[in-house]
Amino acid sequence: MESKPYLKKPYWDGKIIDIHCHFFPHPLFKAIWNYFEKFDWNIVYKGTPEQLSNELEKLGVKCHSLLNYAHKPGIAKDMNQWTEEFAKKNQSTLPFFTIHPEDQDNKLMAREFLEKGFTGLKLQPLVQNFHVADERVTPVYEEIIKHGAWTLLHTGTAPYSNGLVGVQYFRKLMKRFPDLKVIVAHMGGYEFHEFFELLEKYPNMRLDTTMIFTDTDVFDTSFPKEMIDLVEKYSDKVLFGSDFPNIPYEYEESINGLLRLQFEQKVYEKIFYKNAERDFNID
Repeated sequence: MESKPYLKKPYWDGKIIDIHCHFFPHPLFKAIWNYFEKFDWNIVYKGTPEQLSNELEKLGVKCHSLLNYAHKPGIAKDMNQWTEEFAKKNQSTLPFFTIHPEDQDNKLMAREFLEKGFTGLKLQPLVQNFHVADERVTPVYEEIIKHGAWTLLHTGTAPYSNGLVGVQYFRKLMKRFPDLKVIVAHMGGYEFHEFFELLEKYPNMRLDTTMIFTDTDVFDTSFPKEMIDLVEKYSDKVLFGSDFPNIPYEYEESINGLLRLQFEQKVYEKIFYKNAERDFNID
């Protein structure tokens, strides 16, 4: 698939805030890439974490998240410490910590990293094998709310379901914690309608654009045409995300996919950077 040209515009070039970027220690990165490529998910961007962060800057990104997840018990603490050290050396990052529900003292770990200024928590139930309303995570959500931090969740059924993702779990979570500041990855795909409806109910809920609207044959990234107007209607609650570097196409396609929707400039300014500046107190 050939990426369409990336037409740099003054109102976003060098200003983009990418809320959905994965960074791991390099050996783990390589293992992840090898796994993806077994399924013909051919990663375009490879290198050390430092090289990849620099690449984002070249692509017009001012600030990006530091997301990773503990795929098994016992490794979250080390991963969070790695994230902390990387963020110290790279000031243009928004560090998120992770947990594994089977670990002990997750609440204390959450408090430790939130007090160090972490942006929030990243959970990936599709890989970590639990759902977002799992009672074991309750103490961590309580710490998140106490510190006014964010939670970024992969809780929709895209690109596939393992029975532990879906809007039903998210509804349970938000019923218990209606004030939780939460970002739903991938626009809630494939349950777009249901997640957009919840935006009306929960003022601290956001959707990120990660991998949706892109022209790719890796999985179905199509968005219902009849709902395009809702993206514009709720543009105050939409954040730009890419899934960089674990994407099988050029980064520009993450931007071009949105541009093809032909919104007004003010809508793109919100999605590309203004909403994130507001939500994460970025100058």
